[in-house]
Amino acid sequence: MRIQCRRPSVHANTGKQRQAHFVYKVLLGEEEKVVCREGLASLHGIGEKRIRRLASLVQIGETPSENRGKHNNRGNAKSADVVEKNG
Repeated sequence: MRIQCRRPSVHANTGKQRQAHFVYKVLLGEEEKVVCREGLASLHGIGEKRIRRLASLVQIGETPSENRGKHNNRGNAKSADVVEKNG
């Protein structure tokens, strides 16, 4: 007696191709060791999400930007014109 599967298996040819393949290496003394993404995250004390973000930036050729503390909502700030007139 043959039982039908609930979900048909997906063939390898119909799947979505990956855009890139990354190899993570760690320098141990004078020797390079290949590690997995989880191992790299654990060694550096960061999350896997940060590694995915950096990998996606490498693919498009950008560098990570640091935007902490950069905003323009300074309510009491005086413009350069006002400072020069009263200076």
